[in-house]
Amino acid sequence: MAIPIDETGHVIDTQIFYQQDLSKSKKATLVLVDVREFRAELPLLLHSLQCEIIPCTLNVGDYILSPTICVERKTIPDLISSLDSGRLYKQCQSMCLYYSTPILLIEFANENLFSLSFGSGDSDLLKRLVILLLSFPKIKVVWASSPSSAAQYILDLQINQTNPDLKIAQQHGTDLDYKTNIASEMLLCVPGIDLGNVYLVMRNVLNFKVLSESSLDFLTSLLGDNGKLVYNFFHDPIKIT
Repeated sequence: MAIPIDETGHVIDTQIFYQQDLSKSKKATLVLVDVREFRAELPLLLHSLQCEIIPCTLNVGDYILSPTICVERKTIPDLISSLDSGRLYKQCQSMCLYYSTPILLIEFANENLFSLSFGSGDSDLLKRLVILLLSFPKIKVVWASSPSSAAQYILDLQINQTNPDLKIAQQHGTDLDYKTNIASEMLLCVPGIDLGNVYLVMRNVLNFKVLSESSLDFLTSLLGDNGKLVYNFFHDPIKIT
């Protein structure tokens, strides 16, 4: 993709790459925004683009674009600190649990465009980012060169989507869903069940008792080769040494 730059080599902030004819497309016009995000530029930019902004307290994600799309926004300093503390891992885990299209939006500053310079700990932090994305294959990553680019990306993501439900979005991640979180953590301890299929198991199996009594044919039809690992976990005799 051609990128316009000025005489100093910096990217010119332009909307030319994002313009498209939406006259024949339906799109969501409402975005649920966590109140903590109003310290950033993005909510105001979305409002200036005729997007209806609903401030609210969200336990999962920063921006809810539709019933299926959730966005967690990270600036570079925030990305560094959340990778270092492990907070981003928990945020991605929650997004994958409640939304079929979880998105990690990494927002760069114009003066430091697309530079992942973390300092002396570059290697370890980059490894953590790679491990995070391998651990959560559902996560989609969007790289935005500026807040204005991030705003346009969000509008593009809303094409052919319906508006999110405020009540449902706010319920995600509350104590009402505590049992669901515990169940997923327990399932992840079973060989053959990982972050890529744990929610598939939760949707198709009533409880642990049913899972332990499921036939090999059922488990392999549900999980493929991993089904045999699950079956063996519950049925192989325990060897005491």
